[in-house]
Amino acid sequence: MYENRFMKVGPRGQITIPINFRKKEGIRPNDLIRVCDAGGYLIVRKATTPSPEEDFIKALQSMGLSEEKDWAEIERLRDEE
Repeated sequence: MYENRFMKVGPRGQITIPINFRKKEGIRPNDLIRVCDAGGYLIVRKATTPSPEEDFIKALQSMGLSEEKDWAEIERLRDEE
């Protein structure tokens, strides 16, 4: 479901995330959030702490590559250096 709200940015750049968004996403006081610039859109998400390997796998997938097939090629290229 798509929902949006207008919020004012405070003098220090702060915004308040509406309570219904916080509840839906499980954002609680003192949680970390991640803000990403997506080509003119700001994406605010609850921060998770994936391992570097998980980040790498997601990056491969976003480029249309597969973990199993392409990992061997990456290791081969690394070993050539």
